[in-house]
Amino acid sequence: MKSKRFRKTLYILLLSFAVVILAFASIYLINIYNIDRSYYQVYNTKDKVALRKFPYPYRAAMTICSDIDGTTTKEEFLEIQKFLNTKEETSMGEGVGLEIGNSFVMYAPPTCAFSYFSGNPGSAQIIGKFIKAGYIDFLHSYGEKDNFTRKDAIKAIEELNNNQYKVDVWVDHAKTPDNLGDDRTFGLGDHPGSIAYHSDLTLAYGIKFVWLGRVTTVIGQSVPITLKTFSSVYDSRHPVQSLINMGKEFAKNVLAVLGNKKYAMHKNYDLVRIAKLDDGQKAYEFLRFDNYWKGVATALLLSAWRT
Repeated sequence: MKSKRFRKTLYILLLSFAVVILAFASIYLINIYNIDRSYYQVYNTKDKVALRKFPYPYRAAMTICSDIDGTTTKEEFLEIQKFLNTKEETSMGEGVGLEIGNSFVMYAPPTCAFSYFSGNPGSAQIIGKFIKAGYIDFLHSYGEKDNFTRKDAIKAIEELNNNQYKVDVWVDHAKTPDNLGDDRTFGLGDHPGSIAYHSDLTLAYGIKFVWLGRVTTVIGQSVPITLKTFSSVYDSRHPVQSLINMGKEFAKNVLAVLGNKKYAMHKNYDLVRIAKLDDGQKAYEFLRFDNYWKGVATALLLSAWRT
């Protein structure tokens, strides 16, 4: 009798679980269908005349940017830029001759990074020269500074404005207090009640685009979501880890479809969205692609260790 009752209870539980899974799957698939339908309504590839995503004859676009992390001296910075921007011979081999930019920070411990206020002769001048030339095009936060406050932001902005050094892209850095993202990079830069608050000044300086810590291993953004979206993550050289990464990306997408705000950009993998900062200001937030199989944090640690 007990055995029969147990089987009945187990059957009801399993049936309930199956119904819940089916309901979630249905909600997810309906949302994916609507996302893809919206995409095709904007970019109707079946009509003879339709809006192109890119000017003819291009079908895609890619942006590559170097990062100041792990660059400790101006000599190292110049060597990296020589390799990236010229065809000349360097310590890393023949240069690739591409229009690839870099980032900069205003503050950093003397032995940790090449920075504007490092005090090292020529550093500020080199950074300024490359900003003017367009080869430094984003601010990688104000940098690593103990007890960062609003006064530090004011000093940095005044220096940039006085020299007419203008960039319009901000990228959060590790977990420094001046970061603008608080759910991924744990920043306080957009919290009006914090001593590190600066976003009102920083956006007034000219920052329009911000990266708040969100990355994806999915190749290609703002495209229809299919099985290929997630299978593109697979790397045969690292099968186990890439399968884990596939699972993570799929989980982020599911959570986003179900309304999770943290992973909202993973819902339809938009490259850019309008983000509202904690102080009410708005900026264009963009999603970055991370192709390192162990993730961004591991890549940065490996880079620092090699340096």
